Amino acid sequence: MIAVGIDPGLDGAVAVLGGREPQLYRTPVLAAPGGGKRSFDLPAMRELLVRAAPDMVVIERVGPMPKQGVTSMFNFGCGFGMWLGLLAGLQIPHELVPPKAWKKAVLAGTTGDKRAAVEYCQRMFPGLSLLATPRSKVPHDGFSDSLCMAVYARKLANDRR
Repeated sequence: MIAVGIDPGLDGAVAVLGGREPQLYRTPVLAAPGGGKRSFDLPAMRELLVRAAPDMVVIERVGPMPKQGVTSMFNFGCGFGMWLGLLAGLQIPHELVPPKAWKKAVLAGTTGDKRAAVEYCQRMFPGLSLLATPRSKVPHDGFSDSLCMAVYARKLANDRR
């Protein structure tokens, strides 16, 4: 059973649960020439899903947040839509899950914040690095959130059997 969790933002991540160790990937993006804005790398996103061959995917259903700019929300929505289009086009079973739902199921008894997700992942998957790069000092919250969503995806798939 291969379960995938997707934190859909430009700084998000994808977690794949199914082998011995979870696999963590930063959201595939293209760097813009001249230091411009990054954009989603649609072919790489598709390839990631094809290689993972998931049985179930959970993608975070999120909405606009206070004080977030119009342009950033538009870009976020585009990426979210790309993930949904790829999942539908590849006929991969998926669920849109609000943060409260996966946090309630996976992070029960904690504050449910970013720190709680990181601590849960470190406890459940000791030795797995949550650092985005070797030079990073702080765990990538996209890694921990997507990994928690992959755990939730596995739970959903098992509950349906």
